[in-house]
Amino acid sequence: MWIPDANVSRHHADILTVINYYRMLATGMDVVLFPPVRLSYGGKSDCMVYPNVGVVVRRNGPRQICTKNHDHQVYEGPPNFVLEIESKHGFTSLVKKLQIYEASGVQEALFVENGKPATWYQLRGGKFEVLGHEPAGRIESRALPGFVLDFEKFREHRWLEMMEDIKGSVEKTDVKRELTFEYGL
Repeated sequence: MWIPDANVSRHHADILTVINYYRMLATGMDVVLFPPVRLSYGGKSDCMVYPNVGVVVRRNGPRQICTKNHDHQVYEGPPNFVLEIESKHGFTSLVKKLQIYEASGVQEALFVENGKPATWYQLRGGKFEVLGHEPAGRIESRALPGFVLDFEKFREHRWLEMMEDIKGSVEKTDVKRELTFEYGL
């Protein structure tokens, strides 16, 4: 049985709070902790992954959610943004998850590994490129219009300041227009 350690659990809760704050300001997306996601990878269409945090922008309603055999619901297709926080008990290595996310079309991925700088990847031309990493300062998401992250504040657990940054960024961004343009909402 998988049991997260306290440090990983705290990171999950804190960053999920910040991302959910963004979701409240910029409606039209699901933010899910450990979402079951079915992706196409390695020639197979049933690769199941469980990102620590997945953000799925709804395209014309929740069409990315499907029911398989009426047992449970899973997300079909790549989330727009995933966050992975290293755990000693992870089922899949972060290196392998990065390969799967890249090949299946996840637009952005933020990886936080113990003892290493956090790294933010963005899909360009079918390949992940580093958008930024610690101590890069402030990074602006392209997959989630108006979502910003300051790595210094992130590492120092200055969550309220991060939320103020997000609020200011969302207020300056026409999120609805950008989501409609990008995802057809």
